[in-house]
Amino acid sequence: MNFTIPKRPAVFTLKRALVSTGLFFAAASAVFGQVQPSPNQSRAFGPDACGPADPAYIHTANETGGIPMFLQRSEAAKAFHLVRESTRNNVSTVFWATGTLDGKPETITIPVDSVTKRITFTFSVDTKGNHLNLTQPSGGTITEGVAGAEDTELNCGRILTVSSPEAGLWHAEVTGTGRYWIEAEAQSDIFFVSVEFVKKGAEAAGRDPKKIEIMAAAPVWVSDDLKLARDRVRWFPALVSNHVVDLISRYKPEELPPALTSYVSKRGGYDYQQHCEVDSSNSKFVTDDVVDRFCLVGPVEAHLKKLRTLADVGVTQFNVYLMCGDEEDTLEKYEKEVLPAFRAGR
Repeated sequence: MNFTIPKRPAVFTLKRALVSTGLFFAAASAVFGQVQPSPNQSRAFGPDACGPADPAYIHTANETGGIPMFLQRSEAAKAFHLVRESTRNNVSTVFWATGTLDGKPETITIPVDSVTKRITFTFSVDTKGNHLNLTQPSGGTITEGVAGAEDTELNCGRILTVSSPEAGLWHAEVTGTGRYWIEAEAQSDIFFVSVEFVKKGAEAAGRDPKKIEIMAAAPVWVSDDLKLARDRVRWFPALVSNHVVDLISRYKPEELPPALTSYVSKRGGYDYQQHCEVDSSNSKFVTDDVVDRFCLVGPVEAHLKKLRTLADVGVTQFNVYLMCGDEEDTLEKYEKEVLPAFRAGR
């Protein structure tokens, strides 16, 4: 399945500039992040509340993979902790989720890659009294005072930055009631780069850069069940490892970035009789963080966010590898829930 990612209108570019930091502001009686002129339905709220905010503002944040922040005016400066971290070089969103709490604790698993140098977790809620507890793979809880951590507590959220984070599965336990949002942005040697060099090469060759299409391709799985989604596409990074191994055999180790080669260090052999098969034994060495790096998995919002990130660096077409089972169901989900966002230019 191949589809075109349309160039977004200028109004969307402005919106992306506002959300490139990963957040929207709903500060007391004012809402920032609105793009289209419309009646502002937000009302002033005090320190014991987290809203109400304009529904259009919440919708825009969700549609663009942003984080709505319900700030008191006095907290705007504190929230720029996130702006500072999001605008560092080589920062990419590695996790985004939203859900509704019913008073019972909910634990969210967030894989962190071994090449991550710095990571920022942002937690926001629309109901006062909710709480985030963040635990490292080794079991330690991140709090203010932990070496390499910066912790910003907000009236309706929390921002945590960790330098040199442990690799593995981090656990975010959220408790309370109402809607929540959580996002992780990581800085590493692996990041999206612009395809501007293709345009320059085309010009040098006398070709029209506007007539060149840039395609990205990967398997996808739309589901709120991340474990299921990752297991369905885990075969793909295993397949790609063959090319990485080939590079290692042809180049000196110092000529290749560890961020590219490290994930194959625990790979065994490769059985081509199980090539491209779901649940293939070839994929046992592939960790969750590598799956998230190579593939599109999770709820619809996560797919839209990654596709928009690709579009921002110049990708114009995306090819879905329909090789994960339930292919017709995947096509239907993309047709009904993903493609309309791009047809509408959102």
